[in-house]
Amino acid sequence: MTAYSYPVLPDERLAPGVARLAVRLQGRYSVETVQRLVADSYEQLAANAHVSTHLGVLAERFAAERVDAPAHVEYRPANGRGCCSCAATTPAARSWRQLSSRTGQGTT
Repeated sequence: MTAYSYPVLPDERLAPGVARLAVRLQGRYSVETVQRLVADSYEQLAANAHVSTHLGVLAERFAAERVDAPAHVEYRPANGRGCCSCAATTPAARSWRQLSSRTGQGTT
């Protein structure tokens, strides 16, 4: 039996955020997918950050927004007609679609 190693996080301070988000998304996404999502969010934010003090928390929040963005796009009101909000064009929605196409996991 081979041991599976989780993806390496770019910053050890991301681990608590990954754990919180993994619990929130349990049953929808694997821990590995959540780690990749948080790491990718962190790297996107860190690329333009001037201050890195709160990047861990911001990456967790950005990752959560990326997960929630498709749900806003797929919302259907009581009348049954489709409703598309501006979430489809937000950076969070675009980056979630890119990540989910790379990992092969989408919304359930």
